[in-house]
Amino acid sequence: MDIYLTGVFNVMRTAAAALARTAPHNEDGGRGVIVTTSSIAAYEGQVGQLPYAAAKGGVSAMTLVAARERSPLGIRVVSVAPGTILTPAYG
Repeated sequence: MDIYLTGVFNVMRTAAAALARTAPHNEDGGRGVIVTTSSIAAYEGQVGQLPYAAAKGGVSAMTLVAARERSPLGIRVVSVAPGTILTPAYG
């Protein structure tokens, strides 16, 4: 939970604060995009993945709310939910 949910939240809020201080990059007031990584486990978690699936479900759940909160500042927020990828965490 510390890395997969709390860590994502903390990086998101820090990045949003930094982006909010920048000048808009286009005529629509866009300042940037925050891309987070959820997981297919948020929707289709397997046996033994309860903490991971819960954390990634939290990332998915906060994406829409964060996008709504940050949109007035010209910051878009999106999340990808890939399937299995061989990473150090997965290994």
